Formats: sequence, C-alpha cells, structure tokens
Amino acid sequence: MAEKVRLEFEMPFSIEAEQAVLGAILFDHRVLDKIDHVLKPNHFHDPVHGHLYHLMLVMKGQGEGYISPTMVAAAAGDMSALKDVGGEKYLTDLARSVPSTVGALDYARVIKDMANKRQLIYAAINVARCDMPGYDVVDTTSNEFAMWAESELLSALDQDQRATRALTLNEAYGEFLDDAVARRDHGGSIGPSTGLSRIDSKIGGLEPGTLHILAGRPSMGKSAVMGAVALNVAHGGHGVLVESLEMSSQNIAGRMGSDYASDEETIAYRSVAHGKFTHGQEAVLRNVNERFAEYPMILRDQGSMSLEQIRHSGKRAARRF
Repeated sequence: MAEKVRLEFEMPFSIEAEQAVLGAILFDHRVLDKIDHVLKPNHFHDPVHGHLYHLMLVMKGQGEGYISPTMVAAAAGDMSALKDVGGEKYLTDLARSVPSTVGALDYARVIKDMANKRQLIYAAINVARCDMPGYDVVDTTSNEFAMWAESELLSALDQDQRATRALTLNEAYGEFLDDAVARRDHGGSIGPSTGLSRIDSKIGGLEPGTLHILAGRPSMGKSAVMGAVALNVAHGGHGVLVESLEMSSQNIAGRMGSDYASDEETIAYRSVAHGKFTHGQEAVLRNVNERFAEYPMILRDQGSMSLEQIRHSGKRAARRF
C-alpha cells in the first residue's frame, strides 16, 4: 500500500538581505560591478526585488552612470507590485537605510545561497513524490532510483553554472590574448602539467574546460599513462577523480603505488598483486601509501555509468576537494 507524503515548511529566504543589496546599489551604483557576477534576478525570493534588480542591471548595461530611486521607479513604469509597497518612496527608504555598502557582496552571497537551498528543496520534493519522468518507480531498481535522486539534487546546484556567457568580439578576443600571454609566460601551459613533457608540448597542459581523449589498442599502456598523469596532477595539489568502468579501484591504486615506488626501488605491480615481494619492499610500499594520504585523489569503480552520472560524480568530487 502506497504511503502519502505531506510536506509543510517555509522556504528559506532573507528579505533583509535583499533589501540591503538593493539599497546599496541605489546608494552607490558601483556596487553592481562587485556583485553582478554572483547575483542574478532569479536568486531573489521576492519577485518585486528580483524585477528591480533586473531593471538595475539593464540600466547598467545601457551605460547609465547613475542609478537613483527616481530612475528605477520610472523604469518600472506602472508596475503594480512596486506601487503596493510604496513606489518610489520604498526605493528611497531602501537607499537611506544603508549605513554602508561594504557588506553588499556578503549579502549577495546570502541571497544566492538561499536560492540554492530553495532549488534543492524543490528537487527533494520531486524525489519524495517520486516524480520520475518516463519511469514507474515500482519497476525501477533501488540503484536506478538513487542515481536519479542524486542527479536531481546535483542538477539543482548546477543551474547557474550551466548559464552561457555572452561576450562582445572585443571581450572574447581580449580574454583569448590574456590566456595566450599567460601561456607564453608559463612555458606554453596555463593549466596543471601532466608531468609528461612530450604530452604537455602537444596539448599545453590540462587547461580548464578542455577534454582530452587518450586512445589506443589493448595493452598499449593507456592505464599506465593515465595513472602517471593522475599522480602528477594530484602531486601538484589539484583534485583528481578517476572513474573506472572496468578495473577495480584497488588495482588502479596498486599500479599507481608501484609506479610511485619506482623512484626508490623497482617493484613490479604483478609481483605485489601475487604476493611476491620482500618485507623490505613492503616497507617501501607502506611509505608510499603514507604519502598518498596527502594526495587529493578519489577512485571509483562502477560499471555502466552514463556520461551524465560521471559528470555529477565529478561535481560531487569537486565539492569534496
């Protein structure tokens, strides 16, 4: 027999933080330059506040050198919701109530965090209601349901990060030149080094936002190269996630351990895996494992993972690092 789930609670929000941000902008329009990369209109809980912030962004985009309560009220026109809270007087009161604009960025982050929490709650409600499009929860395995639930929650936090950036030709080329100069000044790479100079010379290091595919026939050493790159990147303090659809995490770690130990003593992975190593070599390998405790690396082995599941696994790992 199905059980009904009843959910009753208030969504998290802070009207005070929203008013503080709007008041700070009305007090000094330059505040927008500090917060517009963090705060979006849809982050506001109060729709009036969200629309007012949108109008302020539009005015900034049109090159307005000053944003006053009168100008915002005029841009709002016959907006009844603004009239209901006092119209231009409400905006003037917001500007006058701001003792300082120093905390505007912190308030903006509070508003965004509240918005993220609301998105998580909406996603959790969908999970609780088993609102799984195209699937019958009764016919779905518990593992499939867990994967979907995890995907719903992580997707709620990814919404802002998926937004595309609109750049003018001047802005786009300026960023390209900045990257090119940084690459020139850092020996051709602006991302973490793979630790393999011949590969770095071809791809310019592991730059953010790029995808590199290592391919080859069986037994060509792909796993060995992957392990070497992962170790070098983690050694540099960068988080690494290794998702394996075939080999177990223990076997991957075993290969990495033997590779790492080779700087001190050659200890073949197969010899270790078959228990054919000395007590002295065990001490070397134990020491390797102690060093691995400092490496920001996560290994996961699970067959039949979709690209979407791997993407969410990467997001989860990034938060852990």
